[in-house]
Amino acid sequence: MYTKFSVLKKIFLSVGIFTATQNAYASELKGTVKNSVTGEKIQNVSVTNQNFGVVTDLNGFFILKNLEEKDCELKFSYVGFATKTLKLKPGENSFIILLEPEKQNIDEVFVTDSRAKQNETPVTFSNFSNENIEKKYTVQDLPILVSELPSVNFYSETGTGLGASYLSIRGFDQKRIAVTVNGVPQNDPEDHNVYWYDFTDLASNLQDVQIQRGAGNTSYGHAAIGGSVNLETKKYSTETKLALQGGLGSFGTKKLALSYDSGLINNSYALSGKFSKTV
Repeated sequence: MYTKFSVLKKIFLSVGIFTATQNAYASELKGTVKNSVTGEKIQNVSVTNQNFGVVTDLNGFFILKNLEEKDCELKFSYVGFATKTLKLKPGENSFIILLEPEKQNIDEVFVTDSRAKQNETPVTFSNFSNENIEKKYTVQDLPILVSELPSVNFYSETGTGLGASYLSIRGFDQKRIAVTVNGVPQNDPEDHNVYWYDFTDLASNLQDVQIQRGAGNTSYGHAAIGGSVNLETKKYSTETKLALQGGLGSFGTKKLALSYDSGLINNSYALSGKFSKTV
């Protein structure tokens, strides 16, 4: 025969067992993430589950609370390291996780959002290729070089093609023309102008010039109402080169340029440098 006290005792005992079972999964979980090769602690590692996510701190440490039985698998991921999955067991509340470094094969990056393509982009444009640049470029600023393209005009304050030169497209002045080098805006942030005398001998380092005529998009703060000038620099050289160039022109103009290309080193990287002076 059970008394009222015995029944209550059994109820409390059952509740105690249930709570202990739950705590095996719901207890606080701590861990540290390290580099498996160097042993260094890794910060900002993403620790995720289908229901939650945290990142490691400066010491590679993280803490998780209120884990339930369904939260029994964690994934650790970080750029440059292989993703690792950890399956938890009841009673585990502290551990060290080691991430394996992995090689990242990154392809060459091309900036294409600012360049138009034939039969694909709804804009009128003209390309001035590297072949044209090599045939026609001497020392003149870029506005003079590309002035033969449709709807493009220039004027030079000095009359020599060097110094203060200005470009216009369809009658719009330089302030209404967006200029980029490899997708990077070059217009002055204050007056939206482009000062070509700051780009000495720029044309000799270009692979291609694309002139887009008419209003277009821009990633900068000004409006490209007149058009856009997109400059693409030369790619790296696969051969070792050392070149010295010099010349004399009309109105006492002079040019001196010294360039060096290392070529591919160990099929991994290349070094290039150039000194140029035009007066």
